[in-house]
Amino acid sequence: MARVRYATAITFSPEVERAVDGIRAVLGSPSIGRIQPHITLIPPGEATPDELGTLLWELAGVASTMGPFELRLGGLDVFLNRRTIGYLRVEDVEGVLHSLGAKLQRGHREFVPHVTVAESAPLDLLNQISRASREMSLEARAERISLLLADLRDPKRRWRPLVAARFGYGGRRIRSGIECRVMAVEGWEEGVPSRRPSTAVLALHQERGVLAEAVAHDIGRGFHEIVRVRVFDPDDRGFGLGGLVLSELLELVGTAVAADSPFFRRYLLEEVSTALASAIGLGPVAGWVMRSR
Repeated sequence: MARVRYATAITFSPEVERAVDGIRAVLGSPSIGRIQPHITLIPPGEATPDELGTLLWELAGVASTMGPFELRLGGLDVFLNRRTIGYLRVEDVEGVLHSLGAKLQRGHREFVPHVTVAESAPLDLLNQISRASREMSLEARAERISLLLADLRDPKRRWRPLVAARFGYGGRRIRSGIECRVMAVEGWEEGVPSRRPSTAVLALHQERGVLAEAVAHDIGRGFHEIVRVRVFDPDDRGFGLGGLVLSELLELVGTAVAADSPFFRRYLLEEVSTALASAIGLGPVAGWVMRSR
C-alpha cells in the first residue's frame, strides 16, 4: 500500500507566521515557502492512508477535549546536533503544550517545544542573534492542530496542511446508529479565486475515515458561502450524515449564504429536517440567507 510522509504540529495565525518568517528571512532559512512556521508534536514519519485515518480520529478527539491556549515565543537558541539548528524558545504559558506533546509523542525523543527558524546557519551568526534577542517576546495563541503532508513529487518537498483542526470544537456524535467524531477544520481552499479562507466540518469514523464534509468560504462582513456538502461513500447516503455536517457547520460560521442551485434547493429543503430549516430561517420562498441556530 502506498505510504505518505506526515507530521503533526501546532500552527499559527497569519500574523504570527509573518513575524516568524521575518526572522527566517534574516537567517536565510530555506524553509520559507516549503513549510509554515510550526511547533512539531509528532515528528515526520511515514504512514498508509488507513493509518492517517486512525490519526485523524485521534486528533479529532484531542481537538474536541481542549480549548485554545496561550503560548509565548521567546528569543533564539541553538541545537548543536549533526546540523546547527536555530530555534525560537516556546513558553508554555498555561502548561498545556507539554502534556499534549507527551500524549502524542508515542515514545519518540523527549518533547522539547520549539519553532525552527534556521538550519545549518553559521554558529557565530546564531550566537549573535541569540544575545540580541534575549528580551524578545511574541504572543502566539494555539488555536489549531495541523496534520501536514509532504509532497514527495515536489523536488523541494513542500509540506501542506491536510487538515487544521480547531481546538475546543467537535466530539462524539451519533446519527442513524452511526457513531462518528466531528472535527472543525480551518484553512484555505485551493483552486478558487484568491484562495479564500474556508471553514469545514468533517464527520469521521474510527475504521472508515472521513464519512462526510461540509465546506463554507468566508466572503466577508460576517457571511460565509456554503460551497460543498457531500457524503463520500454511496452506502452511507440516506443516514443523515450530510445534514449532520451541515448543521454543525452552521453552528460554526454564524451567517451563511447558499448558492441558489437545484442541488442546494433539493438538499436544504428536502433532506434537511423541517426543524433545522426553520431554525436557520429557510423556507420555500426564502432568499437563501441562512442564520445559525
